[in-house]
Amino acid sequence: MTTTASFTLPRGSSRQHFRRQMEITRHLIGQRFDAQYRRASLGVLWVWAEPMTRLVVFVLVFEKALQIRPGGNATIYLFVGILFIRSATQGLNMATTSPMSNSALINLVGVDRRIFPVVAVGNAFVDLILSIPVIFILIIVQGETIPFHTLPLSIPIMALQFELLVGAGFVLAALNVRIRDVTLLVNTLTTMLFYLTPVFWSPENIEGTGFEWIVDVNPLAPLLLSQRDVLAWGEMPDWGALGIVFVIATVLLIIGWKMYTRVSGTMADHI
Repeated sequence: MTTTASFTLPRGSSRQHFRRQMEITRHLIGQRFDAQYRRASLGVLWVWAEPMTRLVVFVLVFEKALQIRPGGNATIYLFVGILFIRSATQGLNMATTSPMSNSALINLVGVDRRIFPVVAVGNAFVDLILSIPVIFILIIVQGETIPFHTLPLSIPIMALQFELLVGAGFVLAALNVRIRDVTLLVNTLTTMLFYLTPVFWSPENIEGTGFEWIVDVNPLAPLLLSQRDVLAWGEMPDWGALGIVFVIATVLLIIGWKMYTRVSGTMADHI
């Protein structure tokens, strides 16, 4: 039996509908935050635990044991990379399974099913935002200077990353509704992204190797490198590269929106 799509606009203006969905989105993000952290003994400190653990491992293994030095202050370089790639991979993984994760809300009147991937990416960004102060602590501990003059530029770069992840999330979630193998595929691809994005290596490490294309075809690479520039080094980002990412993110968002909207009407039958 085909279920009527729950995202059909209710009576009233589309503006009222949009505000209602934003309220639901904020509520779902806050609900997940409360469930995950507020009842934990260490609270939001758990947001810092995982990236700090990775940082220690990467410093010991890659910098000390394997002598892989990304350039600049390695500790800060690694931590910024870990934070942003973790947010991206978490967002993609959660967005892919978001229709299944919110199955209890599928048939709830007034809930637009298109908010599910947005909520998933939003959850990952909450963790990211809460972890950013650690970057500044590391900068001070390492004897560096916080680049206040470039910090505001991090906001539009984060907004661009959000757009890219939501667009990709729409596409992956739409595919995953009918082809469950997509979940396993995305898990594999996000693991690969961690190593194919300049997290513990820099583009200079692969110059002249014939693998420079790894950075060129990865839209997460300019975002990560730009965040390092503005949050840690006090340098201007590569606006040209970010412009290309903006075009990719916008096209992906439009395509993903249409794909996800198309499957939303029969989503309940597949979940």
